[in-house]
Amino acid sequence: MGAVSAGAGIPVLLLFFFGIWGVLFFGGFAVYIWALVDAAKRPDWAFDQAGSNKVLWIVLVAVLGPLLGLIYLLAIRPGVSAVELAGPRWGWTAAPPPGAWAPAPPPQYASPYGAPGATGPARLCPACAVAAGPDDGFCRNCGAALPAGAAS
Repeated sequence: MGAVSAGAGIPVLLLFFFGIWGVLFFGGFAVYIWALVDAAKRPDWAFDQAGSNKVLWIVLVAVLGPLLGLIYLLAIRPGVSAVELAGPRWGWTAAPPPGAWAPAPPPQYASPYGAPGATGPARLCPACAVAAGPDDGFCRNCGAALPAGAAS
């Protein structure tokens, strides 16, 4: 039998030690990048409907690293993913489904400058030079009678 040297097990021990730490380091880095990319690509409305905040999770994962990345991937991502697959509720980004109740459109008010999209006043009050609507008989500012007709 040959003599066994006392230092023969050290390279194996070092390889084992650094191998474990290497796997943990690169695995943690992969989780970190995966969580950041996944959170960044999901839409804001999916986080909102899942009861979470997209910006908060991106910042938490970016600052606190793989541990929060793992928490995001195991606890938050499944809910956000399910909401995203179901699609947005129509109050968020989509139109209401056919036949659903929807609020009435806002009323269209007459522009004080005449026709909608007009760039200047249709009529000015001769007394105070405030713009008047096309159907106004009296100035809204000073009460003076407005002349009938086209722009003055």
